[in-house]
Amino acid sequence: KGAIAISHVSDDELNQHQCWRGMAVATEEKAGYLSMSPEEAKTLIDIIHAEKPLVVCYQSKPVLQLALSAGVNPDFRYFDLAQAHFIINPEQRHDLDTICEEFTGQK
Repeated sequence: KGAIAISHVSDDELNQHQCWRGMAVATEEKAGYLSMSPEEAKTLIDIIHAEKPLVVCYQSKPVLQLALSAGVNPDFRYFDLAQAHFIINPEQRHDLDTICEEFTGQK
């Protein structure tokens, strides 16, 4: 199966799940934006659960919490950029700006 990339739009610097305004979702074929109503959240998680793609995301905990709140046991595979960066470089900050700058050299 393919991969799906998930990112979020947040109203605060700490990217707290309670402040998420929505999620951007992309596959090899399509991209879209979800406002994260409970219905959209459940539909997204149901699709991920059924298709079992590799979910690539930054900060997976809210995605996993979203699955649980939708009543779905999150047994899909995922790769979390923040967790991976912590393993590679635990002394650095693990925000997306720092990760991108470290690996691309761009600010």
